[in-house]
Amino acid sequence: MIIRQQLMGALASYLAASPELSAQVGRSLARAFSEEEGDQLVIHRGKEVPDLDMEGDGQRQCDVLVSVVSRADEAEVAADAVMAVAHPMVMGFADPRILHIEEVEVDEPRYASADYKVCLITTRYRIFYRVEAFAI
Repeated sequence: MIIRQQLMGALASYLAASPELSAQVGRSLARAFSEEEGDQLVIHRGKEVPDLDMEGDGQRQCDVLVSVVSRADEAEVAADAVMAVAHPMVMGFADPRILHIEEVEVDEPRYASADYKVCLITTRYRIFYRVEAFAI
């Protein structure tokens, strides 16, 4: 399996195991939007940039997107409350391949309903991780 997918899967499992996180954790935005109620936290990917030497060893920088789909009268406030719990967990996530994690940006809220009761907010993180011999 591709290393970035392993790391994102491990991050999703780590978040899902937390009793402090009230949202359902998954890997599919489609599934998150199809739910009828509750908050969903989705781990998915953005761009990736390799920084490799001639032998293919080095590091890769993968943007990991953490999106919250929230359903509430104040959906933006609910989404931010989920991220208040998830953010320190993402920043503290550890794996032997990870060199470090940084927060890149937080997108503006996007609404998926005319009554503004379904909100999507995405936080972009960049994970720097080590690879060997042309691994992706």
